[in-house]
Amino acid sequence: MQTDRVMGRVWLLAGVLLACVGCASSSSVGRKPGSDPLAPREYAVSHRMVFDKALETVVELGWRVNLAKPDPGIIQAYTPTSMASWQEDLNISVLDTGTGVVRVQMNSRARQLVAWGKNEENIERFFQGLDARLKDVKPPEVASPPEEGEVAPPVSLTP
Repeated sequence: MQTDRVMGRVWLLAGVLLACVGCASSSSVGRKPGSDPLAPREYAVSHRMVFDKALETVVELGWRVNLAKPDPGIIQAYTPTSMASWQEDLNISVLDTGTGVVRVQMNSRARQLVAWGKNEENIERFFQGLDARLKDVKPPEVASPPEEGEVAPPVSLTP
């Protein structure tokens, strides 16, 4: 009887520890942009361009796409099963800030109890690929207003 009570407490403690380890195996990016390789990125190009390049990066990395919606800017994918992991769920958000900047955020969540650094590796690999795809893309040019006394060139309305 006493042994059953002790074993019940041991199993309860083991369950709590496993739950804590499971929560710790998720890596979510929500840090300020900067030098951190896992931090969200901001790009001064169009939302659609960033979304398309993000989707290309996901496909090139060999990840499987579950959902890709350009309008809200959501990509949901997962990594294939390998000897190192039982897959990770990946969520990518491409947000038009309305200030001419597009913000990209990613999180990775392992399906196993311990991630062994796979979440951070996924995020780092994604941003390396996305940065490489967007490094030569120039931000859209905004026409400057004509100087005083200067006449603005005519605008053609026909294609």
